[in-house]
Amino acid sequence: MMPALNPGDLRQQVTFQELVVASQDTYGQDVGTWTTRCTLWCEVRALVGREIEAARQRHAEAKFKLRTHYPPVTIGRAWRAVMGTRVLDILDAEDPSGCRREIVMYARELVE
Repeated sequence: MMPALNPGDLRQQVTFQELVVASQDTYGQDVGTWTTRCTLWCEVRALVGREIEAARQRHAEAKFKLRTHYPPVTIGRAWRAVMGTRVLDILDAEDPSGCRREIVMYARELVE
């Protein structure tokens, strides 16, 4: 069981965006735009040591762990987290206790 979410740890304002597919290009690939769904205060930590090894068992590229209060929208894998100029691709989002109190997300940084 994870420790309770401490409001003092929610220091990073994160904008969550969903990819909305508008059409397909001539090669059949989806073409879409990123639409902002919500902005939340989150705890954002780089994974290290045992945490990164545990996360890699499920997601080989997980580098960051985000925790926040349960959001008003359902965050999924086709989403990204934007923090200033940094963009994180959400690999997984889960409610660890099943009580809809908080959400934990694993992500990797996108480099464009």
